[in-house]
Amino acid sequence: MKVGQNSAIRITDLFTGTLQYRVPRYQRRYIWDETNWKVLWGDITRLLRTETEGQEHFVGTIVTQPNETGGVLEKHEIIDGQQRLTTLQVIFCVIRDISASDSGLQSKIKDILELPEYDAMREKTRIEKIVDSNTQDIFSPYRFIPKGHDRYIFQSLIERQTVGQRSGISDAYEYFKGEITTYLKRTGFSLVDLMDVLSGSLHVIQIRLGTEDEPEKIFESINDTGRALDEFDYLWNHLFLRTRKLGESKSDNLYDMYWKKFEEEPYWNPAERRELFFRKFVMAKRGPKCFESMGKSVKTFDLYREYSRTLLDDPEYIKTHTDELDMEQVEYEFRQLSCYADSYQELYDPSLVSQDSDISEFGNRMRFDKLILPCLDSFMLFLVHESKLVGGDLYDIFDILESYIVRRMLCAKRNEDIYGEINSFFSEAIKVSKFKVRDLVDHLYGSWPGLPEVERAFEQARSKDDNLILYILYCIECRKGGTKNSHLDFENLQGPEPIVDRQFLHDHYNVADSIGNLMPFTSVSDEDLRNSPFDTEKKMHLMELAKDLVLTTEICAEENWTTAKIENRARDMLFHFEQIWSPIEEFMVDA
Repeated sequence: MKVGQNSAIRITDLFTGTLQYRVPRYQRRYIWDETNWKVLWGDITRLLRTETEGQEHFVGTIVTQPNETGGVLEKHEIIDGQQRLTTLQVIFCVIRDISASDSGLQSKIKDILELPEYDAMREKTRIEKIVDSNTQDIFSPYRFIPKGHDRYIFQSLIERQTVGQRSGISDAYEYFKGEITTYLKRTGFSLVDLMDVLSGSLHVIQIRLGTEDEPEKIFESINDTGRALDEFDYLWNHLFLRTRKLGESKSDNLYDMYWKKFEEEPYWNPAERRELFFRKFVMAKRGPKCFESMGKSVKTFDLYREYSRTLLDDPEYIKTHTDELDMEQVEYEFRQLSCYADSYQELYDPSLVSQDSDISEFGNRMRFDKLILPCLDSFMLFLVHESKLVGGDLYDIFDILESYIVRRMLCAKRNEDIYGEINSFFSEAIKVSKFKVRDLVDHLYGSWPGLPEVERAFEQARSKDDNLILYILYCIECRKGGTKNSHLDFENLQGPEPIVDRQFLHDHYNVADSIGNLMPFTSVSDEDLRNSPFDTEKKMHLMELAKDLVLTTEICAEENWTTAKIENRARDMLFHFEQIWSPIEEFMVDA
């Protein structure tokens, strides 16, 4: 590693030398927020209050590596320190803009333009040289160039243009503009005082790597002022560092084709969603037990890197990638992540069901994440991308999974692991990357709840999870309503609620908890209404709360409810349940 003799360098010297600093593709975007800005601004104001001749305050370390020579400026990639450098550039832009505007600060601040030692031309040159080098090319003037989406937001600030959309960089600008303006008005310090601190007192330790050094090792061993790297950030770094040998054009193409979505599509923000997807991707590739290691925490990125290293040992991969394997592998990995991400997004952002055939689409299967998806999404990704199942066989697997899980959830005892059998099968199936429908049926046979268990669970429906019972009522409603309910949204349902008055429940406790005594609503009912006589409440249900629901319309059509009628209704619900979530015998015949 090459470290220059003068590794301690002033911030302004960093930005007024002969180097241009670029944030490479493998770095995350600008993520600093008010927590980080407050720390830096606190350091600056303390220096303002206590400034002494020649004092030095170090704001961290930056690591750079030569990337390109020639031209007006020598280009260096920033291995570490981009968050800090971006923020300092934003601060200089704020100072430039305040000094150039009629901001009303003159009543409290010494006018820079009136000070002989800071005449207009000298002050302009001093500021402008920090943010650009006064050449004409669109990006070459800048001493510092962020990456991707951040680059164009940053360009708007440098060029004094209106920022078209909100971002971390634009938020940083507004924060420091407000803090600097308020602080100078309150204390009487001037912009000259502030520039003296920034140019004379703020230092960084600059480490310049040689061209032969490996930036990945540096990147993974250091952290950017306490903002820990996410697992997905390590993946980002890992892939784009490997694209460097392919050239900048190829790297940009891979970014645009496969990676851009993770930064720019709203679905993938906040970052926690990317983290969760990454974990589920690794599980789909390696099985759910890959995160179990002698009781120790296993990092997602470490598992991914092991997967990446074993690709060249995969006969299927080698068969389809015979030329330039080392060069093509990284593009294959990008493509895999992108395809899996599309499927993952489809799972959690399904299309509206407008006709019967739409329910068979991948995104409309087991779509209610509070009940099913968080424990099965990695298995479903495996089924779609790795299992080699297609068409009817794949849909049969989806039917089996939903029938099994809904029945198990309904009949489960407290603290019972209802997903254990599924994950056990998943772990075995992933070893061979393919299986038959009958394999899954045979595996689940011994733990599949039958009709007697479901019937007993129906008798205790009110003690079950409300979301589960509401989902069952929703699916029965859709089945009975046909096209009338084709646009019914599960998320808009409320309840479930009992259908008979409180005195009846007290006198007929044997059916009080039965699913035959429950109905869904399409809106929340008024609390005052809940205390009304049941006849009044029933009419209001029909007129206002659930007038479009078949189940509730049937309930309100009855003048008087009896124990026998509730029991008959429960049997009718059980019949439809068996049609929607089939018994295992039906799958054994089909398999």
